Amino acid sequence: MKSSKSELINYWKQFSAENSKPVKEIDFNLVDRVARFFSPSIYYYYIFNFTTLRMEFVSDSYQSMTGLDRADFSLNRWLESIHPDEIDFVHQCEQVAGKFLFEFIPLDQIPRYKVSYTYKMRGPDDTYFQSLHQAIALSMTDNDTIGHVLGIETKIDQISKYPSKRISFLDLEGQENYLNIDVEHPTFDKINELPYGFTPQEMKIIELISLGHSSTEIAKMLFVSDHTIRTHRANILSKSPARNMTSLVADLFRQGYL
Repeated sequence: MKSSKSELINYWKQFSAENSKPVKEIDFNLVDRVARFFSPSIYYYYIFNFTTLRMEFVSDSYQSMTGLDRADFSLNRWLESIHPDEIDFVHQCEQVAGKFLFEFIPLDQIPRYKVSYTYKMRGPDDTYFQSLHQAIALSMTDNDTIGHVLGIETKIDQISKYPSKRISFLDLEGQENYLNIDVEHPTFDKINELPYGFTPQEMKIIELISLGHSSTEIAKMLFVSDHTIRTHRANILSKSPARNMTSLVADLFRQGYL
């Protein structure tokens, strides 16, 4: 199929509820911390009101990342930033996300899941770069639909220049992940094991590395010695097929683990 921006908006409308109200206020300090945690590189984030299909906030970094005035940011602006050849793929991803969130899992579990996929985004001077899109429901409404969504767009050209053409649903409680789903033929098969036999501690170290932290910084954050972190790093690479940490982080992003 060949999708248009209006078709994508119409798809979202079936899940919105204009007469509904989110059941809790948004903690912007918490939102900023969450966005920083999930972003391994240059990024901007926004809050999308799913009941009205309107953008309610965008971070200051939007302007430096896109070259556009943040005062003009809107749903249409976001859609216009998607490469024309990728609109169809984004539409497919959102359809799969709708099936997963509203049909496959219980509604009360929706805030547990981070949705992620990659696409080409327009940046300054009309150039395009690879962007990691991540979305998390911040609130539910009194009618049991999504209230507010935190969206995070991260430039990942330095990690991966090639789109995965897949979508992942990462359980923030670490229980039931559904990763690397083919949007053409989606099936929701649980993946509870960590990749390559990594331990939870090793995955935590990889996450911190993906955020740009040095071994010394990670050691202080985890209350261990530098030597312990270096040992972990060596063990991590020995378990994986990657030649270095950059390749491993790119691999895990593509698989949906980060």
